[in-house]
Amino acid sequence: MRQWCYLSSLMLTIALSGCMTSPLGPVVLEPLPLGRELTTFQPSQIGGKRNKIMKKRENFSSPIGSIKLKDAMSAALLNNPQLAEFAYEIRASEARAIQASLWPNPEISLDIDNIGGSGEYQNIDSLETTFIFSQTFLTAGKLQKAVSYEKLGTKVVAWDYEIQRVALLTDIRQQFIDVIHAQRQLDLLNESKNLSQEIYDLVDLRARMGDIPPVEATRAKVPLALADVNLNRAKHQLEVQRIELASLWGDVTAEFDFAEGVLDELHPLPELGQLVAVINQNPSIAKQTVEIARQDAAIRLEKAKAISNITGSIGYRYFNDENDSALIIGLSLPLAIFDRNQGSITEARYNRAKAFEAQHAAEVMVSAELSKAFQRLVQSYNAALSLKVHVVPPAREAYQATQAGFEQGNLRYLDVLDARKTLVENQLDYLNALGVYHRTVAQIEGLIGQSINSIEIE
Repeated sequence: MRQWCYLSSLMLTIALSGCMTSPLGPVVLEPLPLGRELTTFQPSQIGGKRNKIMKKRENFSSPIGSIKLKDAMSAALLNNPQLAEFAYEIRASEARAIQASLWPNPEISLDIDNIGGSGEYQNIDSLETTFIFSQTFLTAGKLQKAVSYEKLGTKVVAWDYEIQRVALLTDIRQQFIDVIHAQRQLDLLNESKNLSQEIYDLVDLRARMGDIPPVEATRAKVPLALADVNLNRAKHQLEVQRIELASLWGDVTAEFDFAEGVLDELHPLPELGQLVAVINQNPSIAKQTVEIARQDAAIRLEKAKAISNITGSIGYRYFNDENDSALIIGLSLPLAIFDRNQGSITEARYNRAKAFEAQHAAEVMVSAELSKAFQRLVQSYNAALSLKVHVVPPAREAYQATQAGFEQGNLRYLDVLDARKTLVENQLDYLNALGVYHRTVAQIEGLIGQSINSIEIE
């Protein structure tokens, strides 16, 4: 009996030691400066059931009325389905790290020998009962190395989330700019239609008074009808842009009425070298640095797996014929003769080399995108500034002077049409240049992970 009690206590101690593991907290990744102040969707630690997720979607309030850029960004970060998907992937990766921290389960076995035989083994007098408890002990720090590998994997997934977050911020800003651009374009074309209406009314009046041939009034209907067509097209384009914007926070229709924003602001541009100096903040590049560290951890883990684990066992055997008992102690160690995990170690080394190449590829891609975007930024900035100062004001003065001359009978109707067409085209060119400028600013800030205005202009 004393032996059995001793054995039970020992087995319990081994079992408890095998089950103990240090708790693992969530991996916290400091977000990039871009949009850091905004709250993002965070799933629960235990993961959510579909009904809970749908309840969250139902509790979400879509932006309504007049909205600002910050309202749109906050709504998208909280309710964008793709971003939420990446957030759950982080939780899943944390769960994999928890699983990697667990010891192998102990095993128990019960053997009954010398039963159901012949001769002296026909009955249970020669029965032998053996109870064995065994536990595999991981060697070479496999447990710690596996946890380190999985935690670095969680950081890689967290950088994937950051990539998606920055991309979403870029998309929401560019789409918000497109909505403002469409609103401004609609206002401009509405103004153009009003000008066409004024010209038509004036031509029709002069035709009825006999100052000009009646055919001039008929000809004046054409630009008026064309202005109406362009205005209707702009209305539909605006609605499309509004739906595109609302889709970024999970809506299929646009509930808001108006997007508030200013396109006419032009800020001094930094040098390309200043932007390149902070390119390492790009999440795609930063992710590869962590990926290289993860592959280093993978090599260490695979090397540790080449060292065999030890399995210890202890048991109790009862001899029925003599009413005696005895302890059984065993130790097993696989001989690493054929399988020394060579293939997995080599694979891990190739994956590490692959990670270095992926880092270089990310740096080249981001640098090229930044250089191309900077050229678009400079071109659109110069174009918008030139159109604002040197083109649109003279075109407006020319149109006003031409209209006054037509009203006085000194100029032809065609001169007024030409001046109005030139003014509208120049205004649209200015508006388009502003749109390209602001969209490119959003793209560059997404590439460097911070606001351009935070860079000191040299």
